[in-house]
Amino acid sequence: MKKNVITNNLALKILAVISAVLLWVIVINISDPVSDTTISGVPVSILNADEITSQGKVYEVLSGSDTITVSLSAKRSILSAIEKDDIRATADINDLNEEDGTIKIKVETTKYNDKIETLKAKTEYVLIKIENLMKKQIVVTADILGEPAEGYVVGDIVLDQNVVRLSGPESVIEKISSAVIEVSVDDMSNSISTTEDIRLLDKEGLVVSDDRITKNIAAVSINAELLPSKTVSLSVSTVGTPAEGYGLTGIITATPSTVLVAAKNNVLKKLTKIEIPSTAISIAGQSSNVTAIIDMNEYLPEGVKLADPEFDGKVSVVVGIGKEEFTSVSFAASKIQIAGLPEGYRAEVLTTSGTVLVGVSGMADSIAKMKVENMAAEVDFDAYMEENEIATLKEAIYEVPLDVTTTDGVKTVTEAKVRVKITKE
Repeated sequence: MKKNVITNNLALKILAVISAVLLWVIVINISDPVSDTTISGVPVSILNADEITSQGKVYEVLSGSDTITVSLSAKRSILSAIEKDDIRATADINDLNEEDGTIKIKVETTKYNDKIETLKAKTEYVLIKIENLMKKQIVVTADILGEPAEGYVVGDIVLDQNVVRLSGPESVIEKISSAVIEVSVDDMSNSISTTEDIRLLDKEGLVVSDDRITKNIAAVSINAELLPSKTVSLSVSTVGTPAEGYGLTGIITATPSTVLVAAKNNVLKKLTKIEIPSTAISIAGQSSNVTAIIDMNEYLPEGVKLADPEFDGKVSVVVGIGKEEFTSVSFAASKIQIAGLPEGYRAEVLTTSGTVLVGVSGMADSIAKMKVENMAAEVDFDAYMEENEIATLKEAIYEVPLDVTTTDGVKTVTEAKVRVKITKE
């Protein structure tokens, strides 16, 4: 009887199969063993952050705790296929421990999740700080750097927007004291038009930078005008009359006596001086020198500006006032001019001594320099007849005002009259 081939040595064959399977398992495990690895730089996503912002608050992750290192355990073939982007780390605001500001971190993979034996974050918690959201408006100013070309100064500075609205953590926003843009005009003579980023500074002038600060505008357009400049003198006049017996010495000093100004070329070419109007300095009733502080900014012509950044525009003006001296001047009767006499008449000035005395006054130096030969005396019959409504002169003696033309700084103090005899030719 023949033996069955299949059942022949059956136990041996079963043992061989089991051995082969075990050998296969051993080989597989040897060639693809379970290994451990770490992946660093994994970002932690904060979930439900709007729960904080809806309360008018903001949060800050402290100590870089939102970037973690993850350890994994899996077969080598699985580990080699997993990258940093395949790992998802999250921290839910709703899990916040308000006592210590921690949130438990959860990690998972987006693939081979069922083939990973262990997955663990080496940092278990995200640490956050919550504070109030603060809003603030700050005026934007321009910080001009450098010096223009020689003979030029910076004119008007115009920004297309001059206010920036900020929001962010209260501890950060309250540090900000100014918002500036920087523009260089170094060695330039032409006006500048550009756009510059806004820089936020604290009261010490240090930059305040934080990713949580939001600005309604990030940059500002600026036009910086550059103008030619030149030095011009000051012209000063006064209004009013000093106290009785006092007069102007003729000395007016201004400190400084010249100012540096700037304007467009067509304006600057025509400008030779800047006048301080008489209304700015009153000497009415004064018996001693008058000092006035004048703000030049009030009297600059249109389109002209002060160009010296170290000059505040204040000018000190001193008007000299002194006591007058009195004396008299003698005019020979024959030297008195007769004007406005109607045709057909003859006039003769009548005096007892052949001269007419006229009282004058002035400062000592003006009186000392006075020369009679440089003065004139005149009788104006035309004006006399009109004032007194005289249509026709008669042969008579008239008492007529004497008009005296004095030298600089000298004036008549009394009304002088002379007797004039009128006869027909």
